[in-house]
Amino acid sequence: MKVAKKASLNFKRYAPIFFTSLNALMGILVIYLMILDGGNGKKIYLPLMIIFAGICDCLDGRLARKFNADTLFGKELDSLADAISFSLAPVSLLINNLLEYTGLLGLVAAITYPLAGIYRLARF
Repeated sequence: MKVAKKASLNFKRYAPIFFTSLNALMGILVIYLMILDGGNGKKIYLPLMIIFAGICDCLDGRLARKFNADTLFGKELDSLADAISFSLAPVSLLINNLLEYTGLLGLVAAITYPLAGIYRLARF
C-alpha cells in the first residue's frame, strides 16, 4: 500500500515537469525537422506540433496548480520551453517558408517576433 502511495506522490510531483519537457521537445523537434528537411517540402505536421506544445503548456500549469507542485525550477523551465516552442519554432517556420516572399519587412518581423516573445516571458 505504501509503494502505491509513494508512486502516486512522485507522479504528482513530476507530471508538470514532464509536460513542460514535452512542450520544449516539440519546439526543438519542429526546428530540427524543418532544418533536416532543408526547406524542400511543406510539412503540415510541424505547425501541428506547435499546437501540441501549446496543449502541453496548458496541462503543465494546470497540473502544477492542482497537485501543488509548482517550483522555481518548474517556472524557469516553463519559460525556456515556451521561448523555444512559441518564439523560436514559429519564426523558424516563417523564415523557412515565407521569407523569400516578404523581403526586408519579413526579416524585421522574423527578428522582432521572438525577441518580443522572450521579453514577454521574462516579465512573468
